[in-house]
Amino acid sequence: MRKSKRPPRYGGQPLEHWNGQWEPLDGGFGIKHKKVYGRSGLYRAVLAKKVVFIGCSKDLDARLQQLRSERNLKTNNYYSARKKREHVSELELEVLLPVRCLGACLSITALKWAMVRHSRPLWNYSRPIRRKNRK
Repeated sequence: MRKSKRPPRYGGQPLEHWNGQWEPLDGGFGIKHKKVYGRSGLYRAVLAKKVVFIGCSKDLDARLQQLRSERNLKTNNYYSARKKREHVSELELEVLLPVRCLGACLSITALKWAMVRHSRPLWNYSRPIRRKNRK
């Protein structure tokens, strides 16, 4: 007897269910949002109606604050952070706040990478630094 291949489930739900649960937050990355205070979940950046970055955090408020902060410019200098700072006024912010039972860090991380594989956002992949040939 042959087993039918079921799609993977995250918190008991297929990826399509979670993909329909994104909530836009007015003000984007530029302001604090009380809705995400102390919550774990996923966030994504949308530029011109295209998903350009997906991230996750155990504390979304702290993570979004870190992205807004000017103090972290030297330490927070990876590719996607630079791109977010360049386009901060144009980016739309959407969050996915799973129910508390899915709050385990491993489930949220697994869901994040499933979303990244599904959406293929440009800024989730690091870009190599081009160097001139040295003799």
